Order: sequence, then C-alpha cells, then structure tokens
Amino acid sequence: SSGINAEYGEKNPDEYYRGMIKSKVKDGKHRSEKDNSISADALKLMKTQDAGYLGVKLQAERKKIDKLQCILHDTMQEKVNTHTVFMDSDEDLESFDPDSYEKKVTPKSYSSHQKKLLSKAKKQQYSALRMRKERLQALHEASSKLQLQRTIAASKGRVFKTVDEETGEATYRWRKQRAK
Repeated sequence: SSGINAEYGEKNPDEYYRGMIKSKVKDGKHRSEKDNSISADALKLMKTQDAGYLGVKLQAERKKIDKLQCILHDTMQEKVNTHTVFMDSDEDLESFDPDSYEKKVTPKSYSSHQKKLLSKAKKQQYSALRMRKERLQALHEASSKLQLQRTIAASKGRVFKTVDEETGEATYRWRKQRAK
C-alpha cells in the first residue's frame, strides 16, 4: 500500500493523457465515455452491405442444395440423363430405335458391409441436405427482416405497426400521402 502511495505522490498533476478527454471521475473511479453512436449514412451503408452479404450467402446455399438434390436420386428433382446420337442420313434416323441402342445396365451386387456403408453415407447426405435447407430458411428470414428494416428506415412519415394476437405476425402501415 505504501509503494502505491509513494508512486502516486511522484506523479505530475499536470500530466496529460488522451484518454482524459473522454473520461470522468464518478464515485472516485475513472469512467470512460465511449461514443458508440453511428451516423445515419454509415448505418444505411452497413445495412446495404449486410443485405448484399445475405444475398450472396442465399445464392450459395441454393446452389449447394441443388447440387445435393442432384446427387441424391430419391429427392424431388431427379437428374435427367441425356444422350445425343448423331445419324448420317435421314433413313438411319427413321429406323433408329432408342431402346435397342441403350445398353442395359445391370445393378452391381454389393456385400452387406458395402450396403451398410452406402446407407450410412446416404443418411449423412440427407441430413446435410436438411441442415442446408434449414440454413437457407434462416438466411431468407434474416434477409426479409433486414429488407423490412431498410424499408421502414427509408420511409418518410410515420409507420404504424399492428401485431395479430393469434398468429403474432406484424403488419406495417404507412400514412397515405398525396403524390406531388
């Protein structure tokens, strides 16, 4: 305790620090006053950048979901295989039978261990697809909320908010203004 008092006594009372500008003594303790306010233009720019980021992430998630759905053949969007066959003449084209041309593919026979591994991998892919769809839904909700905030902030005049008691959904109304 005596060492601290001795050190304090040696300090110059006219000493200046930059931190002294935005700090005050309250109840014998130094408190800094931080200025956390952001200008309206900076806030608008940040919201625009956030909306752009969410848009990019939404697009990336949609592409990943489409890829997964193409891989998993049991999903709603099945991959359509196409094969182009070129003919030398119109006569060959008329006599062409696609069913006889296609090679019949015989399914491979897998061992029980291979079947278990394949089913496990398939389950993992389906769970990844489900998680990506949930993430897409969350990103979509965040994007729509951000768009609503931007719309309300950009609007002129007063905005009225009403909340439906049964569903909990909020609806917004603007005062009608005559176009000039």
